[in-house]
Amino acid sequence: MARNAHAHRTDKAGRPCAEHFQAVADGVRDRGGTGEQIAAAWLHDAVEDGVLSREQLAAALPQRVEDLVDAMTRRPREGAESGARRVPATPGARLVKEADLAHHADPDRLALLDEPTRGRFSATYATLRRLLRPATG
Repeated sequence: MARNAHAHRTDKAGRPCAEHFQAVADGVRDRGGTGEQIAAAWLHDAVEDGVLSREQLAAALPQRVEDLVDAMTRRPREGAESGARRVPATPGARLVKEADLAHHADPDRLALLDEPTRGRFSATYATLRRLLRPATG
C-alpha cells in the first residue's frame, strides 16, 4: 500500500520516498517493533503527504495501525512541536517516530541537501528528539 501510494514521489534530495519508508520500517524492526509498528512506519507520512486519505487507511488497516499513523500525522497549520505531543500519548508511536527521526537525521542523507535546508531540518529534528525524550524524575 505504501509503495504504491509513494511510487513516483521523491524527497527533497531527489531520492525515491520508498527508500525513507523502508529505512524507517527497518529501524522499527531493529528496535524490536511489532508488526503493527512496522506497518505504521511504512505509512507514517501517507496522510500528511496527501497520497492516502484517513478513510482509505481506516478501510485497509487494523485500528491499532491507524492510531499509530494518526499519532505521527501533522495536521494542516500545525507546527512540528504541537504535532510531536501526540506521539508519546499514543502507545508504540514513540518507537516509530524515533526510527523516522534517525533516518531523517542520518548525516549521509542530510549531506544530499543544500546548506539552508540541512540546517533547518537539523534544528527541527533536534527539537523533536528533545520533545520525545521520556520525562525523568
